[in-house]
Amino acid sequence: MEQLISFLKHPDSEVRLTAVKNLLSFTIEPSSQKMVLQALPILFDLLSQHKEEPEMDEKILSCFVNIAEQKEGIEKMIELGVLEYSIKTLLDPEISVGRTRKKLYLWLLGNITRVKEGSEALFKIEFGGKLISLYEKYSKFIGNENEKEKENKLKVENVIEDEELAILMNRVILNITQIKEGRDFVFDSSCRIIYKVIGNVLMEFPVGSSFVKIVLEIVKNCCFEIDQHQWMISEFRIFEKITRFIMSKSMMKNLKPYEVKELPDYFLSRDDIPDEIDLGSNVKIREEIIRIILQLTTTRFGRDKIREFNIYYLLRELDAVETDEKVGEMIFEVIQIIHLDEEKTNEMK
Repeated sequence: MEQLISFLKHPDSEVRLTAVKNLLSFTIEPSSQKMVLQALPILFDLLSQHKEEPEMDEKILSCFVNIAEQKEGIEKMIELGVLEYSIKTLLDPEISVGRTRKKLYLWLLGNITRVKEGSEALFKIEFGGKLISLYEKYSKFIGNENEKEKENKLKVENVIEDEELAILMNRVILNITQIKEGRDFVFDSSCRIIYKVIGNVLMEFPVGSSFVKIVLEIVKNCCFEIDQHQWMISEFRIFEKITRFIMSKSMMKNLKPYEVKELPDYFLSRDDIPDEIDLGSNVKIREEIIRIILQLTTTRFGRDKIREFNIYYLLRELDAVETDEKVGEMIFEVIQIIHLDEEKTNEMK
């Protein structure tokens, strides 16, 4: 290994590239990843010089992505400044970075921030505005904002410019919402672009989209901030955005006429409700949605709005067809909470 690492300093670029390729092979297996840790300072030096060919940078970044699967590797990269350097490189207009390298940098940021220490390290960097700039750049939509957006409906009826890069960027946001500082950051008024993107994805993207799964997890994490429940329900209109995933035309037909009349208008105005819910392939989506609803029952405002919007009717019909035991148990828990709360409310009257 020492001899291989020494080749990284060889004057011939082809020799250096071969050495990096060999090191990359060691990072594929977790058992040998630690052996490459001692090479990280030299690899980072090569990367930060901006003198190598794109292939060299891509192989080095691939090494970093693999090594970031180990906590020890993440700690070493944080110490070297890889986190800050990655954000700077992705934003610097004077540094030419191809799509493959953009993808690898974002993937690397995701791997580093998936652990608490990585997310915390991100917030130790004076980067607040930089992260938003990064988000706007890599979750960018084609086209201009429409009139509905100006009405604060937080919906952008456009097409995401590069969905793969946007998913990787939102994976970073998902990771940082695992800590309170990250959730506070997302809820900051200067960061509402994040919720605009999330709102668009939930309203427009197909149920099986990987993007939908990630943004639902972001919303679920943000529900831990109970002081934000009122904003999420009233301003962000979370129920309007998530209930389409647990509705079907056949379920609607089972509702009594008076129940249909009691549903909010937005339930009835959607034209993309499927004939049937795909119970087999979208279990994870339904699980995340019921978790969100369950978390919103932890506040009085949330419980009141669930009753006001008659979410119970949809949950009842979903429960009747649900095949996943875990999802079924959570639906039952939500229904029980709402029923008990309603009984207590009636007793107090």
